Amino acid sequence: ASAQFILEPAKAEEIQKYQQRISFEPNSVSALQESRNEDGVYACMVLPSLVLGSIGGGTSLATQKECLQLMGCHGMNSVARLGEIIAGFALGLDLSTLGAISNGTFAASHEKLG
Repeated sequence: ASAQFILEPAKAEEIQKYQQRISFEPNSVSALQESRNEDGVYACMVLPSLVLGSIGGGTSLATQKECLQLMGCHGMNSVARLGEIIAGFALGLDLSTLGAISNGTFAASHEKLG
């Protein structure tokens, strides 16, 4: 699954600086791709080994079923939506991290907030 977002042009240069350093994370088996285009920056998160289920197993338990239903991800033909939600979250997290690294607040935020 993958999620796609377009960033404003002002952030394109900062993110491009870190593109080579943080474009693949082998420990988590995910890939973050960023590229510049006429609208700013294109970013895509790919999670090729993400194992998901929206039917069977624990999905019939009350709490798990309720959470999947809240997201519209319970039942047949909904696993792709669940994957898109997870990839979108992972992409947002990585872009936030890149932003903090590019403006020099990554370490300071961790020191301040723990």
